[in-house]
Amino acid sequence: MVFRVGVAPQFSGNPTGAVLVQTTVGSAVVTLCDIELTPASGGIGSCTTTATALDAAAAPYSVTASYAGDNNFGPSVSPSAR
Repeated sequence: MVFRVGVAPQFSGNPTGAVLVQTTVGSAVVTLCDIELTPASGGIGSCTTTATALDAAAAPYSVTASYAGDNNFGPSVSPSAR
């Protein structure tokens, strides 16, 4: 499974830093994969997780991307997607 994320800043510049792609299983937050944005990435990145990371019988899952922020841009969390 491939997740692609884009961090769109409110003003010019390229966000850098960590983005965690996560879901909730029961009461536990599970990190599916993490992305490290670099100045050259333009705020876009992707990561791959294995299908075995989640139980297909419990599908669908709500997934969020959480950007940690950097020296120029604040943290943010995406709306949930299924």
